[in-house]
Amino acid sequence: MKYISILLLLLAQGAVAQISFDDARAYQIQLREIKVLAVVQNYGPANASAEFFSDNGDEKLLFGYPATEGGRYRQKVGLMRLDTKVIHNNFSGSTIRAISPDGTRVLLSNGIYDLEKRKLFKINVRLLGMVAWLDDDKIYTYDGIDKYPTRMPAQCHYVDLNDLQAKTMTAEQKASVLERIKEQRPSNSNFFLSRNSRSGSIYISDKKTPYMKTLVPFKNGYPIQWYKSSSDLKYIVVMRSSEYHANSKELVLYELKATKRELTTRFIINNPSQYFSERFKKNYDEKGALGIWADVYEAKIKPLNDKKIGANKNTFKASVKVVEVLRDGRWIVEMGYHSNDIISGCVATNFRRDKKSPKDTNGAWTTLIDY
Repeated sequence: MKYISILLLLLAQGAVAQISFDDARAYQIQLREIKVLAVVQNYGPANASAEFFSDNGDEKLLFGYPATEGGRYRQKVGLMRLDTKVIHNNFSGSTIRAISPDGTRVLLSNGIYDLEKRKLFKINVRLLGMVAWLDDDKIYTYDGIDKYPTRMPAQCHYVDLNDLQAKTMTAEQKASVLERIKEQRPSNSNFFLSRNSRSGSIYISDKKTPYMKTLVPFKNGYPIQWYKSSSDLKYIVVMRSSEYHANSKELVLYELKATKRELTTRFIINNPSQYFSERFKKNYDEKGALGIWADVYEAKIKPLNDKKIGANKNTFKASVKVVEVLRDGRWIVEMGYHSNDIISGCVATNFRRDKKSPKDTNGAWTTLIDY
């Protein structure tokens, strides 16, 4: 009986300590690969696509991909329920462009597919640029490459599905549509996702601090082409280079999971400005310490006397940003980019402010102290 009571207590403590996804910070999010949805060969058509949507409270995913059937390429579309991770519908189609507000119809590049009737309806209207299906009977189109623009371009139209006519939006309609499109942007109260345009890696960043880390790294030297996320950022679909199939890409579904992990992100450092190079010292004297960045490494130790002599540049761990200056002149730094955990005793160096400002070229360094 005693052991049962202890077990129940531990279970209760675990339940209390659990973190909900909505409360998790960026450093408490881990990535779990769910499924490779499709493998796309590089030398064939590679117009894969994906969209998340809700159907009467059930979260679902539609994904399109080219497949070979009888020696011919055909565009296929799969429908998956995210609670079961089961693909329960697979049909011939084309690139997915938008989903109706009620989740029953899909705008494809070659028509509108009714998911309930499992039937494609051709529409003789060209829908150029970005599209947003915000009303049951209206599909809005606008120029540009950003699905969630900050302002509407000059040319904006909508297709009235009652008469299949393209009509120009008024200024009032454009303002209303812009706000509704903004409301559909996937979001979370504590973090956001972004893609590095050069490496293609996907980052997760904290909204309240400078913290960020790589969530999905690029593979095999090829950048991630694109990603789509669910409205609450619990799931993402990534188009990436295949790890196991030569000359191919993969459409992969991931789940973001909240963990109870704790991480020390704040430290104190002594003011190293007396060691800055002349140009960076001038910048510091003019603008102060706030906003200065540095890189953190393991300490470099002199073997003969165990004396710390700087940073071991082969052991990059993180970047930190100065967020506060104490009365005694020391600086409080907050972790920015996180590659490996850092502890007191690590060394901060490579001081800089931003890409346009001069940086320290003297190799000034200082040691991290517990906050």
